[in-house]
Order: sequence, then structure tokens, then C-alpha cells
Amino acid sequence: MTTLRRNAIIRSTLWAAYGDALGFITELANSSSTVKSRSGHDVIDSLVPWKRRLGGFNGVPVRMLSGTYSDDTQLRLASSRAINGSGFFDVEAFAKFELPTWLCYALGAGRGTKVATFSLTQKNKNWFSNFYSQKGIEYVNGGGNGAAMRIQPHVWSASHLDNPSSFMIDVVRNSIVTHGHPRGIAGAVFHAVILSTSLLNQRLSISDLEHAADYCRNIPLLFSNDELISNVWVPEWEEQSGIGVFEAFEKVSKEIHDLVKLSDSWISNPDLCYEDLVSLLSLSDESVRGAGTNTSVAAALLCLKVDDSNVSNIILNIVNRLGTDTDTIGTMFGAIAGCIIKQYPPEPVQDQDYLIKESTRLYYLSQGMKVDSFSYPDLKNWNPIKSAVNYVMSDDQGLFISGFGYLNPISKEFLSKSDDFLYQWVSTSLGFSLLVKRKLDELIKNKSDADTAIEKDVHEIRKVDSIASECSQIDWLISGDHTESKDDSPVERDIDSLFGEVIANNFSPQIIGSHILLLSQKESFPIESVIAYSSMVAKAKRNRDKKHK
Repeated sequence: MTTLRRNAIIRSTLWAAYGDALGFITELANSSSTVKSRSGHDVIDSLVPWKRRLGGFNGVPVRMLSGTYSDDTQLRLASSRAINGSGFFDVEAFAKFELPTWLCYALGAGRGTKVATFSLTQKNKNWFSNFYSQKGIEYVNGGGNGAAMRIQPHVWSASHLDNPSSFMIDVVRNSIVTHGHPRGIAGAVFHAVILSTSLLNQRLSISDLEHAADYCRNIPLLFSNDELISNVWVPEWEEQSGIGVFEAFEKVSKEIHDLVKLSDSWISNPDLCYEDLVSLLSLSDESVRGAGTNTSVAAALLCLKVDDSNVSNIILNIVNRLGTDTDTIGTMFGAIAGCIIKQYPPEPVQDQDYLIKESTRLYYLSQGMKVDSFSYPDLKNWNPIKSAVNYVMSDDQGLFISGFGYLNPISKEFLSKSDDFLYQWVSTSLGFSLLVKRKLDELIKNKSDADTAIEKDVHEIRKVDSIASECSQIDWLISGDHTESKDDSPVERDIDSLFGEVIANNFSPQIIGSHILLLSQKESFPIESVIAYSSMVAKAKRNRDKKHK
């Protein structure tokens, strides 16, 4: 089993989250003064704690943890959880559990995706029939990048990257849950083709972009692979759109080709910068800003020029170009670039351990291995809650979200002016953190824990993430990108495989001891290997013991 692809998936995951976290700070900012009021800096050149007003101009000011990611990464993780331990994408669980539950912790969510998600809380709407029309927003006009930003897990878990059709139907299923315009669907498919190509070849060329544009022309051929799409979704879509699906996707494929062709001069001229690309693709034009096609093409074009020496500069240029979709272009660029370059982001992001765990799980799926599945409630008896503020509930043991388990508060409460609801940072037993919106009367039992200053929370979370990052970096250095070289030296076992053996054998002291001896005899990084391995085992053992108390 190769570690080359595993490391590329982890890099892709982390760079995607890193671009999202940086771009989230500047998202929708119309001036440097807005950026400074949020972060204390005119220009963003690193992850920092910052503040954001949630709920509009008169909303609640909330402190954001350093490395906080937005809805881009939130929904990417939701997509990942919906891929079960056998590699099956449970699109119904995604549509009827993940998306509605996301409303109580959504950060930076676009109007289209929120309206689409609220529609899914209705009993007569499902993933293949979410034709809504609310507040001037119509499903068939949903052409934003809200689908493209979240579909990477389908690529990361794919067993046959050289055959996109083997996993592309899941990309389509994921997309049409919320987006009904060909630009939204084609943007997701285009990004998936580019990502799979980059993951397979560790490089990207202009011909790859042209091939991806061609692929979008044939998206309707994928519809026949799903009876609900072909027999329910397509007829309803054609009736409401007044156009045939083949003609519609022919048009959007040509649009993508035209965008790529328009950028020929930018590609061939090394002196042209990101600002020139913004102008060429109209990325700051309100009429197309955030379009699934334009932003996906922009992220791919930038990766034609990326290498280890300039990746950080490119991502900083993206997130500091105000008036564009900073977080989503940053996150899609990061996902592709992570497959091409060999370095990892310079700073840890929110929930770094969980991100690595999920990306590793997807890697194992790509290798044909069965892994753990997320345990969803019984969807036959599950009724999505229509009000986001009602998802967080409490009992004698404390706060909880059905499906996510009990919540541990890690920040103070941020009260609304009306004092009828609040926001609060919490961590879940599953390993990820959320800024939840909840009713004021859902009181926390351990009030003193909730009064801890947010600055201390940021420090502690970053400290834990930094340790995890260092341990993971050591593992990457040890297993490295050299295991596929053709030589006669014995193949050393990496830390992941040893750790898996420990879990499978219920933390056997004999096996742990033998592993430590084995790691101590490695030619490279023996001490670091033992430290990283011991840290992983200790943390996993403590978590298991807590669950059984």
C-alpha cells in the first residue's frame, strides 16, 4: 500500500482548509478597513484570532478561533461523513441529516445553499426533488460554487482516478441536492476532474483543463446511472428550465472552454499576476462572482503555475483580493495544489486532527479497505428540525446535538441583543468543534467552564493542533515519498500501520512494546518516531477509556 497517495490526500485536505480559513477572514470585506476591524491587520498574511458579526449589521459580534474554517470545509466534512465504511455515498443522510443539522453551526453560508437546505427540512422534499422557490431564489438558477467547494471527498476516496465516471455520479448527486443550474453542477464536476487528474499525476496542464471542460458536456450521460435522477429529477428540471439537459450542459461546457481560452495570454506570460486573472475572469463582477464555473476555472488556472516555492504567496494573493470569493477560490486552489506540491501548510487550522483522520479514512477507502462509518440516526424516524436554533438540546448530562452527541463548551457565550439566543464554541466527542446557535434557556451545567476567556481557548486549541501537526509531520517524514522506489532495502512499516495494529489488538502492551523497539531501530528519525507513535497511542487510549467510563 503506497503512502504517496495518502500524503497527497492529507496535503490536499489541509491546504483546502488553510485556504478556506485565511479567505474566511476577508470574505465579503469591501475594504481594508473592514479587514482591520475584523482581524487587527490591513493585510492577512497568517492565521489569527478575529471577530465577525453574525446575523447582519445588527447581529452578534463573535470571536473566531485562529484557523476557523467556513461553510466550505464544514460541508466538505459533512460530505466525507456521508461516505460510509464501504465507500457508499449516503446522499439521503447528507440531504436529510447533515445539511439540516449544519444550519445550527453554519459559518459564512451563501443564501442559495441555506435556502436549499431549509427546503430539505420539508417532508415532501428529498435530494432528487429539491425544487424550491423562496425569497427570489430558485433551485434551477442555483449556479454558485456551493457544490464545487464540498465534493473533494468523492475524489479522495475514489478507487479508480483514471476513470472519473466511476465516482462522478456521486459528485452529481451531491451537487443537485442544493444546486440546479448547470453552472453549479458543471463547476463541481470540472473541479472534480481537475482534482482527480492532479491527484493521479501530481501535475496539471492546460490540456487537462480543456479535457475537464469537454467532460462537462457529457454530464447528462451520467444521469442514466441513477434512476431517481433520470426518471424524477431530469423531467422536472427540463419542465422548469424550459430547455433540454443536453443542450444546457453543451452551453455551459462551451462557457468553460471560453474561460480557459480567454486565459491563454495569462498562462503563457509569467509576468501576469493574480490581479490580471481576476480581471480576465470577472471574478470581482457581482453578476458572476461566486459562480461555480468561474471560480473553479480560476482555482485550476492558478495551479498551472504553482510549486513549493510560491504556493503560500498565491494563496495570500487570493485571500487578500477583496471583492472576490476569497475563501472558496482559496479552498479549491488549496485542494488541487496540495496534490501537486510536497509541503504542508505552515500553520495548523481548526480541528487539524479530525481533518487528518477523515482524509486518512478516505485514503483507506480508495485502497479498497473497509473503515469506520459515521453513525446516523434512523432516517426513517428522523424529522429534520426547521429552526436552526432548536438543534442544540440539553438533558441532565448537558448540551447535545442529536447525531453529534454531547457538547463541551470551549468559549464564553455570545448573547444576542434580544437575549433569546446565543452563540458558543463547543467541541464534540467526535473530534471537531462548532460555533453553535442555541436558545438561551438551554443552560450549560458547568457554567465555570463556559466563562473561560476566548483568547485562552485559542491558545490551547492551537497548542494541541500544533502538537498533532508536529507528530503528523514526523510521520510524513518517516514514511515519506520514498516507499515506492525500486531498491532491495527492506520496507519499513509506517506509524499508521503500527497504530492500526494496536487498535485492532485492544492496546496490547506486548505489541506496543515491540513497536517501540522496532521504531527505535529505524535508520531515520528513530527518537521522533517513538515520540510520535507513543503520543498517538496515549491519546487514543485516553479517548477510549473516557468513552467506557
